Amino acid sequence: MTALNVTSETMPVAARQPRRWSGEIRHVIGSTLQWALPPLIGAVMLAAAVPKLRGPFHFLLDLYAYDIVGVTTGRVVAALLPWLELMIGVCLIGGFCAAGALLLADGLMALFITAQLWAIAHHATATCACFNLTSQISISYASIARDVLFLLTISLALGLNWPRRREQKFAGRDSRE
Repeated sequence: MTALNVTSETMPVAARQPRRWSGEIRHVIGSTLQWALPPLIGAVMLAAAVPKLRGPFHFLLDLYAYDIVGVTTGRVVAALLPWLELMIGVCLIGGFCAAGALLLADGLMALFITAQLWAIAHHATATCACFNLTSQISISYASIARDVLFLLTISLALGLNWPRRREQKFAGRDSRE
């Protein structure tokens, strides 16, 4: 058996080119996610808000089942939270204030996860109250895992859509000087 002696002179031109596909593919995937994730997250937020707006009393009862808030605080949360979810959904689907809406959605998901963990730790018999207020599906570690996955998705979209400050450097000096 003889060893092949391959040098840059004998190598085809295409093989000598540096591979740029991984950077281009990463850019295409990042751009697609940056464009596609906010409306999808907005649709989920709208789907969560509409049943709460249509049945505020059921949502209030589900909120009390978590055994976290009192009567007055529960009423305020039950009155405001669905409208906040609706506003976030509309902003994300409409494509305006995306970074702010994603930041609010991220905070809400973290709050929901904390509330579910609290309810499980204190043996509260609460239902999810996400999309169907008449559902009798109790919160569980599976619902928390689903919400953590959604939180990570929102965080990814937030990272992709966060406004970046453009710094221009001239001759190694900051442009603000």
